[in-house]
Formats: sequence, structure tokens, C-alpha cells
Amino acid sequence: MKKTTILLFALCTAFACAAQTFTLSQLKGCKWVSYELDGKVNTVWFTDSAYHDENFYTSLNKTATSKMPFYLSDTIEKVFDEAKVGTNTSGKYLIVKSGNAKHGFNLVVCEIMGISDTNLSIKYNVYSAKKTIGGVKFVENFTKVQDRTATPCVDAEQLKGGRWQAVDVEKISSCGGHMQVTFTDSLCITDISLYEGSDTVHVESQYYLSDSKPGTFDQAKIGKATHGKYIVINERRRTLADSTWHYHLVVREIMEASKDRLVIKWDEKNTCTFKRVCAF
Repeated sequence: MKKTTILLFALCTAFACAAQTFTLSQLKGCKWVSYELDGKVNTVWFTDSAYHDENFYTSLNKTATSKMPFYLSDTIEKVFDEAKVGTNTSGKYLIVKSGNAKHGFNLVVCEIMGISDTNLSIKYNVYSAKKTIGGVKFVENFTKVQDRTATPCVDAEQLKGGRWQAVDVEKISSCGGHMQVTFTDSLCITDISLYEGSDTVHVESQYYLSDSKPGTFDQAKIGKATHGKYIVINERRRTLADSTWHYHLVVREIMEASKDRLVIKWDEKNTCTFKRVCAF
């Protein structure tokens, strides 16, 4: 059903955008994600002067991000005009300067096929000043996943109903381990294996959601406070030296949340990206 909806969106916008002009404000203020390409998750976002393209390669557990100057144009341009960056804010074509000083720059033109409140469709490689490997024309459809101008509050229902697997915890994944998080009405359940063949540690901790960081854990809010940007956890912990379970207040900020992707600021130094791997 999801693929059908995206296909219909692409078909409808293909006819509607022949003479249509889009504005930078329609692109900015959010991230757009696509799961259409085999082996990777593609996320893009725009600022006044830069086009950001992030690819997470699922089999390698690696992320590559590019930041490229760009501007909008009503026509296909074959020379990149630096003076238009940040000033040309409307058009149907993305005029992008890709590459770098070390390996050389290239001008690439992409066509915006359509934009709605929730979807973005882009035709890539409409024109390239240089020949590139795999530079064939193709259309990729994106879904809005984060409003960067608004507080990314979520409901507990968005977290529940499946397992979330960490996809960018390199120290664990490179050793064959894994980390999964599951939410119920009252429990945040973490399953973690540090390396291949190691035992999986299963920890069930009570939690609730909050719009602000609390100083203490409020038991009365368990199962009742179901909306907010912070996951407030009464986390159970123990060490190898002491097998007794202790409780510790942990507050984790939700940076991004969509149907299949969850980004959490895990602690002061680490941000974890999760992908929904099982629904139930």
C-alpha cells in the first residue's frame, strides 16, 4: 500500500509540475528519507545554500554524508554560478556543485518532480557537466521525517508496536553484536549483545515521556505521560562486581522519529540511530 501511494504521488506530480516552480521554503526545515534504493537508506535536507545527502549502507553499517552548494533555477544550467547560491530560491531544477577540490568539482542538475506536505520526488542526473559512473536518470521518492523548526515530540504509540535495532553502534556491530530496544505502555526493554557469541543482556526499565528534563523519576507518570521529546527512564543497572540491581535516572532526547526510523541522543557523547526491524 505504501509503495502504491508513493507511485501514485510520483505519477500525479509528473503531469502537474511541467510548468511548476517550487520554492526553497518548501524544501527547508525538515529531513527527507527514502528506502527505495537497494542496500542503503538515503536522507537529504536543505539549507539556504547547501544540499546535504546522507547515505547509510545497511550491509556495511557505514554512513557517508555530502554537503554541496546549490541553488534553484527555472531552467537547466550548464555552468555553476556561485553568485546564485543563497539568492536563487525558486525554480524546478536543483543546480548542484558536487565533488571537492582534491578530486575535482562537477555540476549536476536534478529536477524536482513534486513536493507535498509529506512527500518529495526528485529526478536525478538530468544533466551532468562530466560523465560519471552510474549517472543514469532515475526518480527517487522521499518522505518527510523531521520538522527541523519544531520540537520533535512523539507519542508512545510511535515507539510501541515493534523492535528498534541500533544501526550505527560501530563498536558493537563490528564485533557481531547488536542492540535492540522495545517499548510497551510502561517498559523500555533493552537487549544488548556486545560481540558475536556473547550472552544477550535483557533489561526491563520503567519509563514515560516528557516535554522537559526532570530531576527525579515520577512513578505516577508511568503509562500516563505518553507524549514528549524526552524518554525518562528508571533504568535498572548492575555490574560484574555487584550483581544487585540498582536504579538510575536516565533521560534521553528524541532527535528524530518516523514510522521506521528513530534517532536518540543516548548520552552526552553518543547519538544512536535505530531502524524498526520487527512489528507486532
